[in-house]
Formats: sequence, structure tokens, C-alpha cells
Amino acid sequence: MMRTFIVTSSDKGKTWDYLSTVAIPQKGDPVGEGFVEPALTLLDDGRLLCVMRGGHHFPLYSSWSSDNGKTWTAPLYTGLDRGCDPCLITLKDGRVALSWGRRYPEGWSIVSPEGDKGRFVYPGEGYNNLSISDDGGETWTTNKIDDKTGSCYSTIFEIEPNVIFCQVDSWCWRINLKPWE
Repeated sequence: MMRTFIVTSSDKGKTWDYLSTVAIPQKGDPVGEGFVEPALTLLDDGRLLCVMRGGHHFPLYSSWSSDNGKTWTAPLYTGLDRGCDPCLITLKDGRVALSWGRRYPEGWSIVSPEGDKGRFVYPGEGYNNLSISDDGGETWTTNKIDDKTGSCYSTIFEIEPNVIFCQVDSWCWRINLKPWE
């Protein structure tokens, strides 16, 4: 199974040095692929937050670092069930935004040793979500962005205060957030 680790470069990416391991799956962990597809953001309090995928059929996990990524908390279940490709940003107001997809919706049960090859028909039945946290990623409020969103691999940017641009494959959305009170 795969793990998430941090490497750094001091020469604009010509060479890289290992810094730390964020998460390594242990025997019995409820992850299918390990801890993969990490997304990182710097929180307003100076900590780093890393959200990782556990597999198409497994939940998302989070770890935090208070020392610039040298050490990390043990991975914790985010409360966000089954997901892929988390994209994570800290908003100008300090909240954290997380987009993530569910390529296989509830009830999908076609799992075989060969994976899903030949069983996924584009754009599929999956969907994308936007989750917002106002406590540094400890808890999340989630809303579905749209259904049948292809790969369900999203990218988000804050384009102005309380406005997020989201892109998945050939689909794009402008998402207006309620101001944080």
C-alpha cells in the first residue's frame, strides 16, 4: 500500500530531499490503496493540514503538522466518506475549502481483483463535493457541486472573497459562499 511523504527543494526543483512521512498504512487500517493523493494547505494558525484519499471505496483522512512538516499527527478520519482527489485551500477569511469527488456513488458494489476497468462509462454516476471547515479541518460542512462529473478530480481556487472557481474535466462552476460570521 502507498504512503504520503514530504520532499523539499532549495534549488527550484532541480533536486529534492526527503523531509518527513505524513502517513503510512498499518495492518488493519480501513484504507484500500494506502494514504494517497495528498492535498496540503497552510492554516492561519501556522499549522499544515494534509487531506489524503484512502481509495475510491474508502474515506478521506487528515493529518496536521505544527513544525513546518517535520512531524505529523496520526491520520484521522475526516468524517468525509469515500472520496478521491482532494483539493485543499485556505480561504482569505481563514476557513478551509476542500473539493473532492465520489467517482462511484452509493450502492456501487462492482469490485473485482481487476479493479473497475471496463465498468466505468464516462461521465459516470459520480459527483463532486465542496466541504468548508471553520476550525482548521477538524469538522466539515459539505454540499454537492454536481452529478455525473467524469473523473471527479477537481481543482478549486478562491477568485475573490467568498467566491470559489471549481473545475472538473470540462465542467466549471462559480460557487458563492456565505460570508463567515
